[in-house]
Amino acid sequence: MGRNIYLSVLGSSIYKECSYVKDDEGFESIKTLFVQQATLEYWNVKSWNPESSRIFIAVTEGKGGSFESNWKDDITERYNSFTKENIPYRGLQSAIRNMGIPDSMVEAVRIPDGKDEDEIWKLFDIIYDKLEDGDILYVDMTHSFRYLPMLIIVLCNYAKFLKNVEIQGLSYGNYEARKDNKAPLIDLLPIVKLQQWTFASADFVKNGNASELQKLCKDITNTLYKGRDVSPDIRNKTGLINKIVTQIEKQIELIQLCQGKEIIN
Repeated sequence: MGRNIYLSVLGSSIYKECSYVKDDEGFESIKTLFVQQATLEYWNVKSWNPESSRIFIAVTEGKGGSFESNWKDDITERYNSFTKENIPYRGLQSAIRNMGIPDSMVEAVRIPDGKDEDEIWKLFDIIYDKLEDGDILYVDMTHSFRYLPMLIIVLCNYAKFLKNVEIQGLSYGNYEARKDNKAPLIDLLPIVKLQQWTFASADFVKNGNASELQKLCKDITNTLYKGRDVSPDIRNKTGLINKIVTQIEKQIELIQLCQGKEIIN
């Protein structure tokens, strides 16, 4: 069993308190400045084994960087350029500690700003090197600005291939869409799943290999039926996809074994 890994990028802006919700699951986080605290709560990271789990928060360095402005546990206030005054504030490090998560699980990973191609590749390497074979990834994309969302998705798939990493969660906290100071927590995992289906389909079309399609069918069926009431329409569609992929796999096997009569049948 691989390690549980939580990964998020911390921005340097001044954040305001709100709750993050997933109405379809009845989840509502505590009021917090940081979406990371909400997603740590959503994925119940507090229950993870501290010996084999890690929380990686990517922070930028230097003046105005997120390490100084939003991470350190000695932050008590910040200057608000709009109101021209200091306001009470705290860092994410102390917020995570107050959740009861041990410091041994948490690491602030220093990353460059990514202002040029060399820094982008350095950033890629820094995050990739934190991952180990068989890790189970939970990623929050909320503060991944500019090119970072694409980089992280590519990195996740790269690690999936080379380090057998499994992407179990991918979230985005849509603060701008909040109502009554409650912001929706959006599940982006289907985007990664769609990319996996695309790769698997291309492997079938180009190489006649349907094993990845079959694996994805099994995974999606297990996930879909896990603790949920599935509508008859979804159940029928899922069953049809499984039937098609099973037939494809059987047809490929017949071709490989030169079973001409069975292929025609």
